[in-house]
Amino acid sequence: MKALLLMLFLINPGEKELLQQFHMTHSGNIAYNIGVIKYEKGEYAEAIYWWRMAALINPGDYQAEENIKTAKRKLGIPQENINFEPRPSLFAPNLFAVLFLIVFAFLVLYIAFCAFVGMRFFKPVIAGFLLFASLVLFVFSFYQWKSYRNPEVCVVIKDTSMYSEPRKETPVGRVKAGMEFKVIGVMDHWVEVETSWGGIGWLQRETLRLIRNL
Repeated sequence: MKALLLMLFLINPGEKELLQQFHMTHSGNIAYNIGVIKYEKGEYAEAIYWWRMAALINPGDYQAEENIKTAKRKLGIPQENINFEPRPSLFAPNLFAVLFLIVFAFLVLYIAFCAFVGMRFFKPVIAGFLLFASLVLFVFSFYQWKSYRNPEVCVVIKDTSMYSEPRKETPVGRVKAGMEFKVIGVMDHWVEVETSWGGIGWLQRETLRLIRNL
């Protein structure tokens, strides 16, 4: 009997094991399965979060989209018309990185040329300029890469207020658990979001879950 239970556990890992696997693999299929577990436990907002994660990792996962609609009906919230574009990957086109590689290649070739034909052709000003340009482009490429890593989507996990500014004294309305928003930026304990109707507002960080670029 114990052997059978162990076999069932290995075939159908629990939520904790799936979470560990997801953090190691960032698999859309695992995110989907976590969403199923959350849904079965009645945690519909959390299920929406995980199914949205699965849909962003695997843009062709239409079942995850259908499940999100089902969970939102359970929560009694409207179906928002939000176009969640596929997340840019870590290797998304980075103009500064390309320019950095080109300039750095010129620097290496210039030094190699001078070493081969004679250092009399070596000009410190040229080498210094290429090195400086490489460093500047590297810094810009790094910051552009960081911009790709910013959160893009958030899912509200408990009913809360939306604010016009990142201050509790500026509420403008209520939002329900399970609602989704595009993220504009994050500041301390506040998240600036874009609504499905084109408005801008602020939510408290503790009331939502962010979906970051993986």
